[in-house]
Amino acid sequence: MANCGSGDVVYETLKRKGITNNFTLAGILAVSAKETGFLLRPELGYQNTSNSRIRQVFSVFNTKSDSEIDRLKRDPEKFFNFLYGGKYGNSPNEGYKYRGRGFNGVTFKDVYKDLNRFATVDIVKNPDALNDTNTAAEVLAGYFISNWTRYPKILRAWNISNYNNPANLADAVGAAFNVTGGVGDRKSTRLNSSHS
Repeated sequence: MANCGSGDVVYETLKRKGITNNFTLAGILAVSAKETGFLLRPELGYQNTSNSRIRQVFSVFNTKSDSEIDRLKRDPEKFFNFLYGGKYGNSPNEGYKYRGRGFNGVTFKDVYKDLNRFATVDIVKNPDALNDTNTAAEVLAGYFISNWTRYPKILRAWNISNYNNPANLADAVGAAFNVTGGVGDRKSTRLNSSHS
């Protein structure tokens, strides 16, 4: 069940940080609701997830046997260290430490470092600070504003010249989804196929 109070804090923080377009606000809220349901907790383990689903979501497991995946998913720390360790600034044993948190599932030490400038507490030293509503809302606003500013091709791919001027909800959600799904310069194939 979503925490409506957290959604309100996110909405007010986005507006305070200069995101004023209602479509943009709705797009960020929609993506955040999909990612976390506005519930702040570290990315959960996959103990109850089928191995076929794990392979579907995380291709790195395609080379693992069922017994290897079963062994890893019994221990969330080992699972996340295998999944995220040694990537994007994580040492091999930091995948669990820098697993998804915040309203948009911030993952990887390099991303925590980049977003640390938007937090009032050090989220690199204390990743669980992203479980605080105000900190997570500040980081979320900074994440979208900085990535749309840094990568304007994402906005242009969705017919938007500035994050405060999308003309419809579909484009705003698409641009928000594209940033969350990985900062690229083209539309996500998942949304592109249904986008008119």
